[in-house]
Amino acid sequence: MKSETLTFYLLVVLFTTSCSKDSSTDCDNPVDCLPEMTQTGANTAGCLVNGKILTPGGQSLNSGSVLKAQYNFYQGSYLFGLSIRNRGEKNRMLNIEIRNQKLIAGETYSLQNNSSSSFASYRNGILGGYITNNERTGEIYISFIDSERNIISGTFHFDAENNEGEVIEVRQGRFDVKYY
Repeated sequence: MKSETLTFYLLVVLFTTSCSKDSSTDCDNPVDCLPEMTQTGANTAGCLVNGKILTPGGQSLNSGSVLKAQYNFYQGSYLFGLSIRNRGEKNRMLNIEIRNQKLIAGETYSLQNNSSSSFASYRNGILGGYITNNERTGEIYISFIDSERNIISGTFHFDAENNEGEVIEVRQGRFDVKYY
């Protein structure tokens, strides 16, 4: 009897901890599943990639943070970087980078290609890299920046293209992060 009870409890624990609900099924409108737009350094971010939710998540040993932001001035040049990674089913990752520009709250910055010093990219697994270019562009809007508390917040959207000419649409992007 003891072994049957123990087996039952082990099975309950196994099934309740191994199942995870897909966040995209929790909302009638996918935008409702994105984090709220805040300006407090809440360390949140998310967007829709071809209508599917991308937020930081998943776990993996020794593979770094799922949400990372940097904004610094080094050797005479500014660098802003935002990385959103979800290590779930396909290890999806979105990156935005702006170089050589001091960011100002209330300003919008163009995302084009890496030779223009501002671009965005998206990767869906090991293969499948998409990047903005001169024809597939986007924008990032900085709504708040606090250099004393290292907080930066804003919104973004862009289209990006892979080597085969396939295009993805990133919409409703938002972030509120503490940067290093």
